[in-house]
Amino acid sequence: MLCNVHEQLGCVYCSFVLPQLPTFKHGENIVNDSYAVCLYIENQFKSQGNKLIPDTAAELALTYQRMFEGLALNDKINAVIYYEYYVPEAERLDSALKRNKDELASELKLWEGYLEKLGPGSCLAGQQFSLADVTVFPAVANLFRYGLLADRYPKLAQYHALLKDRPSIKASWPPHWLENPKGQDTLKDV
Repeated sequence: MLCNVHEQLGCVYCSFVLPQLPTFKHGENIVNDSYAVCLYIENQFKSQGNKLIPDTAAELALTYQRMFEGLALNDKINAVIYYEYYVPEAERLDSALKRNKDELASELKLWEGYLEKLGPGSCLAGQQFSLADVTVFPAVANLFRYGLLADRYPKLAQYHALLKDRPSIKASWPPHWLENPKGQDTLKDV
């Protein structure tokens, strides 16, 4: 069954009333959701390019742990960045925005601790770039795009600096980020 929204977006298959993006089609296999797509692609093409899922159980556990913890990080970032977009003006409260910023600050301190424990020059799950970095780095890039101060979160800033110039990341940078690298200052006081 195709729905109008999916036909307009060019999707081949729709089993949901509302669109679920991204959608990836490989042969007859259709995978929805970015994490599922990343896991599927890594499994199907693991012999090509960089290996993104480690072999050892400890490294694998840490990779998956950081990947899925990244969802909470992203939610907390979005609760601050998009507060005015999602919350109608009549319902906005300074106390709610402050609470969201405080929760984000606590989450960022947690990630600072993770990176501190791994040491300088580390990725999220160890020394090697992994699927954890593929899935979480966009959220970290968004933090700095929206004005997070590097001196308040030096480990996240080092991590951001380490990865932002990787060819695969530079190739996927949103065009408007290239045109206007400064971004906004929404997170300057977090």
